[in-house]
Amino acid sequence: MKVQININEHLYLFLHSNYYNLDATKDTIEVYFQLRSSSPELFANRALKNPANELAWTITNMIAVPKTTPEGYNVLLYRLADSDISKLQFVDAMKAFFLFNDVRLSEDGLSPGYIVIFDMKGVSFSHLAKINLSAVRKFMNYIQEGHPARLKGVHVINAVAFMDKILGIVRPLMKTGLVKLVSFTRITRLILSAILNGTDDKNPATM
Repeated sequence: MKVQININEHLYLFLHSNYYNLDATKDTIEVYFQLRSSSPELFANRALKNPANELAWTITNMIAVPKTTPEGYNVLLYRLADSDISKLQFVDAMKAFFLFNDVRLSEDGLSPGYIVIFDMKGVSFSHLAKINLSAVRKFMNYIQEGHPARLKGVHVINAVAFMDKILGIVRPLMKTGLVKLVSFTRITRLILSAILNGTDDKNPATM
């Protein structure tokens, strides 16, 4: 899949994501292009007809929630569609993630911000063995330093019992700003409703 990018609009994404701070914008642009040029395993060979890419899209759900938050933030949901450990190729799944995000940036334009939801349902301890540490490092660097979007919150729902193991991998790569954005819960419908409706109501009877 080839994402069509208008260069002028893309530059505005970088400016907008950095609240029009020119020095910060320059730094983001440098990281963005440096990572993409040095990481072909994540950013090259993105054709959807590629069997590896097709499988990655089949076993994952990457969803742009149609409704925005009261603040106008876009909501993105990521989860497994198939928990069969034998089908997961971590790097291919990451490639699909980056492609999906490129599409969102192209279609959403100058979004006020993004709320990201990671649904851990179906994730087993065996999935940890599939993690590629090099890809994780590049992912964390890109999201924090090279992604031209305003990240407003990260919600991990249906948190698994071994979240401490996962955090042991990613926490050393997280800067303070990102750490403050992350929250954990086992409740799926309630947290999504609260995000979209701008309420902290935790009463299931209201759902």
